[in-house]
Amino acid sequence: MMKKWQKISVASLAILAAIPAQAAQFDFRFGDYSWSIDTDDKPYANDDDGLVYAGVASLQAGSAGPTFDIDFFSGAKDGGLRLTDADSGDLAAFSGPVLYSSAGNNIRFNTGDFDLTPTAGGSSSRLTITTAAAVPEPATWAMMILGFGVAGAALRSRRRTGLQAQQA
Repeated sequence: MMKKWQKISVASLAILAAIPAQAAQFDFRFGDYSWSIDTDDKPYANDDDGLVYAGVASLQAGSAGPTFDIDFFSGAKDGGLRLTDADSGDLAAFSGPVLYSSAGNNIRFNTGDFDLTPTAGGSSSRLTITTAAAVPEPATWAMMILGFGVAGAALRSRRRTGLQAQQA
């Protein structure tokens, strides 16, 4: 009976391990606009000037807003971002801190509140970057459940061994 459960556990673990992990999602709020970028979303360009995401759908005060091309400037460009309305071409550039870090293809946005200043004059605006709570990978859940099962099986077999020794 135990071998049957071991085989089922190993097969379940193998199936769950094959399911890809879900990406982390970064949520941006800038004035009346908000948008999201997943870590699986690859930028259109990633070079010394920064990152460019093309065609990012936004919300404006809770309803559908414009689609933006978003440039996140690197440290070589002194940080900040530029929003280009993909439909009308309206452009707004803001200087501020570097909003991301990258190691190769792995891009992580910095979270928190950032004050950005328009490069063409005007008042500063606040950009808030948050991340949704991470959901563990299916393989992590499988390992945790398997671990509980193994611990329970070990306790159960120890209890049986102890009872047999007392009866003798």
